[in-house]
Amino acid sequence: PPPPPQEQRTVFTQENNKNLYIPNQKIYSIVKNVQLYGLTTFGDLFTPRQLQALNAFSQTIADLKPQILRDMQTRGLDTEQANSYAETIITYLAMVLDKFADYSSQICSWESWRETIGHTFVRQALPMIWDYAEVNPFSESSGNWRSHLSWVVKVIAKLPAKPRGKAIQADVLKQTIAQDKIIACDPPYYDNIAYGDLSDFFYVWLRPLLKDIYPKLFTTVTAPKNEELIAVSHRHNNDKQQAKKFFLDGMTEALGKLNRQAHPAFPVVIYYAFKQSESNGWETFLEALIKNKFTISGSWPLRTERKARANAMNNNSLVSSIILVCRQRTKGKTINRREFIRQLKEEMPEALTIMTKEQVIDPVDLQQSALGPGMAIFSRYDGVLKQDGTKLTVREALKIITEQLNEFFGNDNLDNDSSFCRDWSKQYAWDDGQYGEAEVIAKSYSIAVEKLKEAGIIRANSGKVRLLRYHEYPDKWQPADDPRNSVWKALHYLIKIIEERGEQAANRILQQMPEMQDKMQSLAHCLYQICEQKNLAKEAQIYRDFVTGWQEMRKAA
Repeated sequence: PPPPPQEQRTVFTQENNKNLYIPNQKIYSIVKNVQLYGLTTFGDLFTPRQLQALNAFSQTIADLKPQILRDMQTRGLDTEQANSYAETIITYLAMVLDKFADYSSQICSWESWRETIGHTFVRQALPMIWDYAEVNPFSESSGNWRSHLSWVVKVIAKLPAKPRGKAIQADVLKQTIAQDKIIACDPPYYDNIAYGDLSDFFYVWLRPLLKDIYPKLFTTVTAPKNEELIAVSHRHNNDKQQAKKFFLDGMTEALGKLNRQAHPAFPVVIYYAFKQSESNGWETFLEALIKNKFTISGSWPLRTERKARANAMNNNSLVSSIILVCRQRTKGKTINRREFIRQLKEEMPEALTIMTKEQVIDPVDLQQSALGPGMAIFSRYDGVLKQDGTKLTVREALKIITEQLNEFFGNDNLDNDSSFCRDWSKQYAWDDGQYGEAEVIAKSYSIAVEKLKEAGIIRANSGKVRLLRYHEYPDKWQPADDPRNSVWKALHYLIKIIEERGEQAANRILQQMPEMQDKMQSLAHCLYQICEQKNLAKEAQIYRDFVTGWQEMRKAA
């Protein structure tokens, strides 16, 4: 295409843009890594052309107020009513500007799977994007100004006019509104998301338009952050331990306040969305709960993320928040470690059976959901004592609970062939291992490696052994014709059939194996956990998809 005309190019000259508003607020490393590549301020996230467009729209919105006032007064509104109406319109248009900014930065990617512009905040971070996409705001393409305006209009149309609600922003440590109320809250997640730092991306465009309308909300140059209860070290002289102490002390005090204020007849419901692998935040949060004499009487995942968003992020991120149902602890007693483990073995299997057999819980969420029944036992006592008389820490308790969880998923009365494959996958996944070691594991289940090779589930030659992947299995297979069928083989054949021939074909096979159905589901859960621990995201996704579609498959079968 030919270059743009000279008059268009001069729009972006330094002389012409000397009065251009360019946000110079600093981007901190907690929000990801763009600053490593020279994008150190929020203004750096936009090209000169994008800044020109944002400034033009912002100035146009500001210039609208006198016109709106005249129009409303012409229609009979008094000065106060006309001013209120104008401020409302300006507020909504400022939100359109913010939405436009989200789709008009240098870190917007092109979503080829649906041929649309992607936005800046695909997740709560500002990661570097090498090939960014840019949309003409006056075009008919996705991301144009009119499309953002239409979304805000749609939201306004759906806002409930009745009944009247009331929202108050207050420091949890100073407020009294929670007194004798039913409380449900979503607390901060340690250092996972720095909302205060991220919100500056939007705040810097809102403030010029709205600081005169809402002076109390826009007093500071950037979003307020000092009291934000997260453990980010750059707010504590880059001292991680000090940041952790700030979070733990603040969370302990906040939960203590809620415990004292909550209505005694009802539980406190807390939403939390941390993967168990992100141990610092989870442990610190549970420690604060227990310090404030909360006992966890129940836990359950609630789907809070759109499936499309989880797929777009392309990883095994949590798709749910875990609901913790907490009550005040009344028992003032302790138990020893042995008694704690005995109660885990006695109570956890029933809760886990309900989670895995009677409901469909995404494997991503299961690991953390399943900790709930264990933590319910741990938190019902003032302490669990070790042999030396000291109390078990939250970290130590979580380790014991996880061991019981792994024992549950790894001991579901599997046949010997499947037990061997499960144990081998824990060590080697689908990589090669030594033949001699495989023989030792096989003998513990009274089988031989050569028999497993004959069964068609392993490859053994040149002193090496590895598990066959599902797509390496032969094409034609019927359970009734297989003299050495196993839960492992049946599960992986079903995965192969679903991928190659569809769910209906898999359902016909599943009908022939009613005695294996529960065991296949448990094994899929177990293999998902193994793949997660080994950072095998692609393999983990295979088992995750199987489990999430299991209930419908089983009904159809």
